[in-house]
Amino acid sequence: MEHIATSELPETLQQIFAEIQRTKTPLTVTHEGEPLVIIYPATSQPHRPAFGAMKGSGKILGDVIAPVISANIAILSRQIELAHQDPSDRFIAATAVYHQLTLATVDTNLTSASWLQTLS
Repeated sequence: MEHIATSELPETLQQIFAEIQRTKTPLTVTHEGEPLVIIYPATSQPHRPAFGAMKGSGKILGDVIAPVISANIAILSRQIELAHQDPSDRFIAATAVYHQLTLATVDTNLTSASWLQTLS
């Protein structure tokens, strides 16, 4: 059950829900002293912060002491033949080639390269 009209509920519940919506205050329903459910007032749109949603979820493990992409991969990224010049795709393809990997992608810019082993 995902939805139910308030008209299908007892009058007491309708009054409680109206009060929750009016005061914008959640209500905790308990059973034998233990929380069973929390009822929150509805909002017109779900609120999700545009920035800062991941704040505090990362962990710094140390200083960067070497580039993420080796010099060999960087050079190879400029030598490979791709139909476009997107640097990200070039680094991805060069990394796969350098390490002799099959690249799992549905990106047609990469799957169309006959020399690149892809799985799509």
